Amino acid sequence: MNAQGKTSTNTLKGSSNCKMCGAPLPKSHETTQSPFCSERCRMNDLSKWFGENYRIASNPVPQSNGEEDGES
Repeated sequence: MNAQGKTSTNTLKGSSNCKMCGAPLPKSHETTQSPFCSERCRMNDLSKWFGENYRIASNPVPQSNGEEDGES
């Protein structure tokens, strides 16, 4: 998502816009290989990961009833 709360449509590899704010990437971006236009956008993305705003989809883990399988 960008600063306006909209999902960026430039998610393909090699896009020329920042993944955070959508701003055009500077020419120096070609050597850094970063999907962000600035340190601020990079840190904003990192804080979203730390704040658990992003999640990776997975299958639910079955709940255990407290007993181990195979024990008597």
